[in-house]
Amino acid sequence: MQRQEPFSCASRPLALGGPMLTLRQMSCASASLVLLLAGTGTPACAGAWLQEEARSQIIFANTFTSAARRFDTQGKPVPAGGFSKQESAIAVERGLSGDVTLLAGLSARSLTFPTETTAARLAAGTITGGAKVKVWSQDATILSIQGTVQLNGERSFAGPLRRMDAPAEADLRLNLGHGFQLSPWFSENAWQSFAELQLAYRWRGGANPDEVRLDATLGTRPLPHLLLMLQSFNTQAIQTNRRFGEGRSNQHKLQASAVYDLSQNWSLQVGVFSSVRGRNTLREQGAQLAWWRRL
Repeated sequence: MQRQEPFSCASRPLALGGPMLTLRQMSCASASLVLLLAGTGTPACAGAWLQEEARSQIIFANTFTSAARRFDTQGKPVPAGGFSKQESAIAVERGLSGDVTLLAGLSARSLTFPTETTAARLAAGTITGGAKVKVWSQDATILSIQGTVQLNGERSFAGPLRRMDAPAEADLRLNLGHGFQLSPWFSENAWQSFAELQLAYRWRGGANPDEVRLDATLGTRPLPHLLLMLQSFNTQAIQTNRRFGEGRSNQHKLQASAVYDLSQNWSLQVGVFSSVRGRNTLREQGAQLAWWRRL
């Protein structure tokens, strides 16, 4: 996407016909939600593109989630009492070289959920670290691999959350990104756009089953300083939950958001999301507000 200054997760400017397009300016506005909504607790960059050498990006994100219903074993929404979560997270990316980006993140969250007698509240947090490595790129297409390790500060969750976090979890994902120009019939100008697909395996540890995740993002710029995104986050447990004796869980979320460039170094992201389908999981709805700082 076109900006005054390079921004985001791609590494080099690529000609797509017309003005030079820096794909690093396009993708990483989607990345704050990929890991955050997928469950890592931090918005560390999950985009296919990398930071330039010696360039950094910092993301400050606040996410608000609630759920009055959950999907049962048949995928039907049923009452689940009142669940809410507020999470604050910071993620840092640093370009070690043109082919390697280092990732680090820190998050804190507050959860409220019903028990048999009253509402319970607890605080939790995570620390995340990892790296992203470019595997291959050609023209406006890039393939990268990313690995992260997450340390959990709170390990036990009761009520409708139905989970027990292990001391550590790990995520390995393959990222494919492609930049292109979109020419809507009602606009005289082509919109700089990108599509991204991510396939991940997450080791959960403890009593929780491992998961396979498939995330997709479509982004486009109708205006030079405005990026619109539609995202899909999909999680499938590969085993049953041994602790609670439930069947395998899955969850499918949709996210719509907008990112506005306030200046060369600052951007503001606002988004809303909802779980549209699932089994043995909460039917979540929420919103996110994120600030992006580029150095």
